[in-house]
Amino acid sequence: MNPFREKTTLIERIKWLIVIRWVAVAGMLLATHFIRMIGNLSFPMIPLYVIAAIIALYNIFFIVCGKLMKSRDYVQADLEKFASVQIVFDLVALTFLVHFSGGVESPFIFYFVLHMITAGTMLSTITSYLIATLAILLFGSVVVLEYLKLIPHIHIITFIKPDLCTLRIFNAGTVTILASTLYFTVYLTNYLINIIEKKQEGIEELSALLEIGKLINSTLELDDILDLILHSAIRITGTSAGSIALFDEKNLEFSIKGAVGFSEEFMHTLKWKVRPGGMTDLILKSRNPLVLEDALKEPTFNNPIALEEGIRSLIAAPLLVEEKIIGILYVDDFKPRTFSESEVRLVSFLAMQAAIAINNAQLHERTRWLAATDGLTKAFNHRYFYEHLEKEMKRAERYNHPLSLIMMDIDYFKDYNDVCGHKRGDDVLKQVAKMLIKTTRKFDVVARYGGDEFTIILPETDKTEALNIAERIRRDVEQYVFSFDDSPEKRYLTMSLGIATCPYDAGNVDELVDAADRALYKAKRRGRNRVCLFLNSPVV
Repeated sequence: MNPFREKTTLIERIKWLIVIRWVAVAGMLLATHFIRMIGNLSFPMIPLYVIAAIIALYNIFFIVCGKLMKSRDYVQADLEKFASVQIVFDLVALTFLVHFSGGVESPFIFYFVLHMITAGTMLSTITSYLIATLAILLFGSVVVLEYLKLIPHIHIITFIKPDLCTLRIFNAGTVTILASTLYFTVYLTNYLINIIEKKQEGIEELSALLEIGKLINSTLELDDILDLILHSAIRITGTSAGSIALFDEKNLEFSIKGAVGFSEEFMHTLKWKVRPGGMTDLILKSRNPLVLEDALKEPTFNNPIALEEGIRSLIAAPLLVEEKIIGILYVDDFKPRTFSESEVRLVSFLAMQAAIAINNAQLHERTRWLAATDGLTKAFNHRYFYEHLEKEMKRAERYNHPLSLIMMDIDYFKDYNDVCGHKRGDDVLKQVAKMLIKTTRKFDVVARYGGDEFTIILPETDKTEALNIAERIRRDVEQYVFSFDDSPEKRYLTMSLGIATCPYDAGNVDELVDAADRALYKAKRRGRNRVCLFLNSPVV
């Protein structure tokens, strides 16, 4: 259950207890006056006034204490102690009231039952049973002391001849009935509260999941989804950290794709194979959440990086899509702790939603990648090239960085196609694209512009750097031996390359592409297998 909700509920119940005491004081005085009036009875009222005054004073005292508690950062345990002290004071005052209103004959005996309901709704089950025991001891002490004539017995039922206080059976029966009533009241109150709290937990869980579901489904970006899932899991469990590992079915390997609350080293180095008999293997086989309340006591928890991070307790929930595991959601804490059934259940439900959201994001990412790549060479396609070049031009202008573009094509490729066939030509294009992607940097963009023509976008790269990269590509292609699966034939080919750089050679996308294209044709006119800069002499 939400700790904040428990705290705020207990505050409201303490306020309710104080109000009930005011009502009880007023009701006691009114009731006794009414009984005296209609019954023409003459029992003393002074003790009742004293009790009422005492109750009023300590009620005011607890109101002041409650206001002081609001001014500081109190916790749930402080509130429970505060409520327990008040209930104990109430029981002592009630015991005096019972004694001065007839002892075993007092009509106020049944106010003990009211306080058992109060204890059951405000305190833990064990504490409420202890309060019931205290009530019986207090009442029983009055009965015993009256029976032994150590304190006076005040008669209120004058029409009954025998002195009930002297009847051992009556006294024992009264105490027994009251004890059984109080304990049964505590049991019933706790039972009903548990039912209500479980229903409340269910409502809160459903609300939390609906809210999380809306957030997760509001985006198809995988990084955003992973971040939302982790922060939601940490919030609903009150843990310190969390991570999501996605499963590579081909290599039987898990790798961390998102993490919160861990070091950078943890995020970038944690990758592991599924080891038979290990913790991950157990999760894969059981397909149910694994809960560790103290990881150091679990022999299968032996990942050195996780141990070095200080993970001591966790919930690990598999991410399942159509009975297929795509990853694992972890919520972690750096101290041993007990996870409630509600927390484990919420993490399980969250994992179900997370699995669908992650799968959808991966499908979307794959679809977007397919839409942006050339089907033959797997380099980016013509449309993506222009979209990305537009973004890089704006970024270069904003941060005043250079941006270079290389355009290239394979020398005499049409003749090669006519002689060797289009299938062999396609094989050449694939090998060239693979070589370009391997040769360039991670943030460079290799695209197939059309036919045998390729382009490379080089962010934050000036003419000199672009020239070095282009020359390396020209040299690698010249030395590369093109081989084919269906033939022992080997071929050597060359490439011509043109370079343009903004802002020196162009002010917009079309101008930059045109400048690089003109530099390329200058290289072809000057003998091919060379690199040319826009408006500059060829470099060979």
